[in-house]
Amino acid sequence: MAKWGEGDPRWIVEERPDATNVNNWHWTEKNASQWSKDKIEELLHGLEISDNIGSCIITEIEKMEGEASANNRKAKLIFFFEWNLHLKWTGKVSGTTKGIEGTVIIPNLSDENNADELDINVTTSSTGPDADALKQMMRTVGAKLIKEQLAKYIKSLKEDFTQGMILPKKDAEVNNGEPIKIVKDPGVKVPSSVSTPDMKQLQIGVKVEMKSYTCKQNFKCPPVELYNVLTQPELMRAFTCAPAQVNSSVGGRFSLFDGNITGEFVELVGYKILL
Repeated sequence: MAKWGEGDPRWIVEERPDATNVNNWHWTEKNASQWSKDKIEELLHGLEISDNIGSCIITEIEKMEGEASANNRKAKLIFFFEWNLHLKWTGKVSGTTKGIEGTVIIPNLSDENNADELDINVTTSSTGPDADALKQMMRTVGAKLIKEQLAKYIKSLKEDFTQGMILPKKDAEVNNGEPIKIVKDPGVKVPSSVSTPDMKQLQIGVKVEMKSYTCKQNFKCPPVELYNVLTQPELMRAFTCAPAQVNSSVGGRFSLFDGNITGEFVELVGYKILL
């Protein structure tokens, strides 16, 4: 947690005219599952495969199980997708009228594999020379064409689907080629290049009204245990699960949550403590 006035300059909202995800610093995720289903359906359904042996067509995507998402972290795109595809196909050997049906199973379409590394498993619902010939054609010519189509899906996921995920930074150009106009408060002066040590000198942000706060709490534990927790640094760190410094003497200072809460012991009386 950054202290007031000591934030990382990458968080300054002035760097973005809409103050949204400054410098693309935060993790953002965009669900690509339905888009992927539509895209794969578009690329594979009705796909025709043919050579001198015969011709086949993918008639149905029988099963499409999985999910996909695109993520942006520090202006870097990260993709996760995993699909298990079952396709139905029909075909005929050249010079014949008998139709042959079969399936294509692709179990490993994922971000861990390139398109040319996909497993293309082909089966037929019948036997015989014609069925064997078409199955072999689908394993070679068909597999190559299916991999090419799925490569288009992966490319489109990474290039088309992610349009607008990486937000333009200060002085960056938008799609129409015109620079972003940054509207600045004339009373705020920000150096053109800001380094972390300069953050304390920046006249930015808003003034926060400070008030005294008194809180009384009841703790269901022996007084000695509560006294020890509030006066011993190691117990205070365990209690708050955060860095803590405690000087348990009258006038001694304490600092909790890495300096975000500070105070002074004004009186210590046995197992009773007044802050």
